Amino acid sequence: MHCALHPAGPLTILTGALILSALAAVEVPGDRPEWYQRGDTWQETVRLSREALVRHAERGAAASYAPIPPGVLFGVWHQIGPFPKPPGDDGWDHAFPPEQEVVLSRNCGKLSWARNPRADGAWYEDIDLPDHASVYMFRTITSQTARSLTVYVGCDDRFKLWLNGRCIAGHVGVPRDQPVELPLEAGENALLLKLYNVTGGRGYSFSTTPNAAPRRDRADDPESMLWALVARDFPDPTAGQRMRWEREDLIWQQAWKAGDLTELANRYVAAIHGGADLKAEAAQLAGVVRDDGDLQAVRDVYYRSRTIEAAFKTVENLGIAPLRRAIVDLMDSFGPEYPNGRDYLARLTRLEQTRDAIIANGGADLEGVVRMAHDLNALRREALLANPLLDFDRLLLIKRRGDLGLPQNWQGNCVMRGGFDNEIAVLSPVRPGGALTTLYRPADDVFVGDVDLHWDGDRMLFSKPVRTNHSRYEIFEIKADGTGLRQVSRSEPDVDNYDACYLPDGRIIYDSTACFQGVPCVGGGNQVANLYVMDPDGTGVRRLCFDQDHDWCPSVMNDGRVIFSRWEYSDTPHYFTRIVMTMNPDGTNQRATYGSNSYWPNSTFYPRAIPGHPSQFVGIISGHHGVPRMGELIVFDPSRGQHEADGVVQRIPGHGQRVEPVIRDTLVDDSWPRFLHPFPLSTKYFLTACQLDAQSPWGIYLVDVFDNLVPICVEPGVALLEPVPLRQTERPPVIPDKVD
Repeated sequence: MHCALHPAGPLTILTGALILSALAAVEVPGDRPEWYQRGDTWQETVRLSREALVRHAERGAAASYAPIPPGVLFGVWHQIGPFPKPPGDDGWDHAFPPEQEVVLSRNCGKLSWARNPRADGAWYEDIDLPDHASVYMFRTITSQTARSLTVYVGCDDRFKLWLNGRCIAGHVGVPRDQPVELPLEAGENALLLKLYNVTGGRGYSFSTTPNAAPRRDRADDPESMLWALVARDFPDPTAGQRMRWEREDLIWQQAWKAGDLTELANRYVAAIHGGADLKAEAAQLAGVVRDDGDLQAVRDVYYRSRTIEAAFKTVENLGIAPLRRAIVDLMDSFGPEYPNGRDYLARLTRLEQTRDAIIANGGADLEGVVRMAHDLNALRREALLANPLLDFDRLLLIKRRGDLGLPQNWQGNCVMRGGFDNEIAVLSPVRPGGALTTLYRPADDVFVGDVDLHWDGDRMLFSKPVRTNHSRYEIFEIKADGTGLRQVSRSEPDVDNYDACYLPDGRIIYDSTACFQGVPCVGGGNQVANLYVMDPDGTGVRRLCFDQDHDWCPSVMNDGRVIFSRWEYSDTPHYFTRIVMTMNPDGTNQRATYGSNSYWPNSTFYPRAIPGHPSQFVGIISGHHGVPRMGELIVFDPSRGQHEADGVVQRIPGHGQRVEPVIRDTLVDDSWPRFLHPFPLSTKYFLTACQLDAQSPWGIYLVDVFDNLVPICVEPGVALLEPVPLRQTERPPVIPDKVD
């Protein structure tokens, strides 16, 4: 195995994701912990607080990171995969490209290396690793002397480990905390880890101490609290971006001797990739660090390297054609309501010419690359967020830290009784850098979500468990100003009610486990929810659907009918039978709208009718097993076809590409970006929750059929979900009941 750590040219240093959204303030407890030491800069604050946190841990408090021996520096992990098994081979002993050579700037087919900034010392179960697939992780370990270092590796199901090109460990059926001796050489060492999943659960750990615990993403984790406090106290967008960079490169992960600025300076030097001149400049400065000013000089070189790296990433993925398509469409669709379209096109043409000149001279003008990347991203935000469809100044969303609150694709809300840190929030203005304010936050650690806004825009429904009723889910209503909270559904000690939506006649349709059924393939261990209807005061309850398995995600269509997803166990094999259904609000005329007797897609969640169109809807397709609820964003039109991919208008992103109906259980486990909770603005433009890649947080994006994805609100360490414009909308017509 050959390891090329530093790409030869500036156009190949593309190993990180570019996220340019501002870091909004993160809510933290009002009382600062004793170890939080506010300094003049955020970097000084982190340094002083981390040193105080180590002292805090030495006094018996819980330590957040596994200790690293003095004189050893762990580089950031980089990850690539998953690699599916080749034909006729289970893939465990197959030597995929990383086993031959590690070049962080080189793609392996459609796969590329990306930073994995996760901290050591924890067990992670959410890695993207389908059955019979492999993921590779690579890092450098720099040691001042030749020495042996014991690390502890765990993997569900198998792992192999190479050090400096030699395979030193390979384990099958590994428990957590398998000890591995690393014979480190003096200087830089190359460590490659292969993780392999046979089937079922997947997870891994890497630590310098045994007993790696499940990761802690809650706000009471001291490290999470530290970064939340720093983000709150230093809200400048540039500071937020630099915090992200330094966390990705693990600058602050390992403990250091208090006051040892040289150690920190060397970490910045080690994190510089792709530019030998910059690395040499930083190393020279690091050799004479005496105070914070000297350390800042090294840090500035590191920031230049990350800025250049991000700029080249932008140059590679310019997206000029998608941006031009969208600008032209907005000009054609809205005319004078989109007055600056011609100026946007002229600026885009000039940027395209600059791009061509940069490529022609091999990227020698580094500052020009940085300027161009900045100008292009600024133009993209300005041109696409000037969309006249964004004619509202407040956006409802769910802000959740830690557990995403997504049941598996065969489950309902009843599996999520507690352990949440979440709230209903409002973003205003609806732009990057907009302020997030709390509309409703539960008093305890229960789930809050399934928000449905009334057409009058003055109130909304949501779901949450009630602690005083055995943590059973109930449906609540609250006014748009955060007042008037009331429970709508009637409590029963053995019934969950959730995921409600208003009907045009004022009644409410919702999911309930009052049918008292269990999912057959898990021995009845998960409670089935069918759709019911009730009056606004919780009375007049009537069952609408009589299905063996779950009904999910009801919403009202433009013509007043209800669209929802149904798990039809008696149709084709049950891995592939989440059918999109429609019915009248009284439960009559239930019929399949998409996917009956189809093997694709396995599941369609969150279907919503597209405004202004008689038949199109948008939804998230996902697998049966695999990642929960999330997946690919698809626009459907049943008038074109209702079977397999016959009625697919487009996958987003995927302009001009045909969607093939793939038959696979874990349908979207290796698909990126991933989406949740789409809210259509038109047939072409959508708000949605989106995760760009495995290292990115879930944020709110404006996406379109032209392949543009524009971040509106993204917070590192926080998932932002369920976007709903907070405004009045036209009420669909009332369909009279046909039942007594």
